[in-house]
Amino acid sequence: MKSYYSFNDTPGNNSCNRASSERPIIVNCAGNINTEFPFNTDNPNGRDDYYLLYMVKGELSVEFSDETLTAKPGTVIIFPPHYRYRYTYRGGEPLLYFWIHFTGGYVQQLLEDCGISKMPWYVRTAKHSKTADHFRRFYDRFKLSEPFLSRELACALEQLILTIAQNSDEGAQKRPLSKSLDVIHSSYRKALTVAELAQIEHLSQSRYITLFREQYGMPPIAYIINIRMLNACELLLTTDMSVKQIGIQVGYDDPFFFSKIFKRHMGVSPQSYRALGGQVEK
Repeated sequence: MKSYYSFNDTPGNNSCNRASSERPIIVNCAGNINTEFPFNTDNPNGRDDYYLLYMVKGELSVEFSDETLTAKPGTVIIFPPHYRYRYTYRGGEPLLYFWIHFTGGYVQQLLEDCGISKMPWYVRTAKHSKTADHFRRFYDRFKLSEPFLSRELACALEQLILTIAQNSDEGAQKRPLSKSLDVIHSSYRKALTVAELAQIEHLSQSRYITLFREQYGMPPIAYIINIRMLNACELLLTTDMSVKQIGIQVGYDDPFFFSKIFKRHMGVSPQSYRALGGQVEK
């Protein structure tokens, strides 16, 4: 069993269980439970902060207001403030779960942005071992001292929640084109075709274009061009590479064609964009 505290807690000081909006995200404390001894937990009044629990080994029988569920490895539960949480470990296989208690003025918005609106949130995640590694790296932040500790923990927790949401069963269902999207972002410089992308998702070209437009608000080729232009803009502002070199870097061997596409997309030539420091009106 390990416990980490963001504050210098002393007996009788309950700073590990507090609600606060002083900062966007505040990690009160975190740790893990690693045991082979059966136990019951029942907190009728819940906590003042949010409680995130992630199962690594064993099983927990968790009671909610309308049902009882078995939390197995890969399960994530987030209890909202003041929610009664009850769970039982009956022994048998060794139990290991990670926990984090957190609060902050931005937490509710963060959870909603990640599709976590219904509370308590109970979900299974894919890539279980990688998610567990994220937790271990999160705990490493507690070795830091202020002013870095609180900010590092806040950043790490936001990334952890985002990772959990993306790797959840629900998140996978919300991203039906994730395989081809990964290819687009890793290979946008190449001459990708709709036929190739549709084949990755085992869809017809017409069905793929329809789903892609529904998901991302534009057809796949326009999406690829948009990524190329965003990267070109970044290179124009942050490097001294020539326009020709930048064009090649983002997938255009012909500098004249690159300049034509860039001006159509951004409203100015690459040279003008660089000279204006990116301050253009499209």
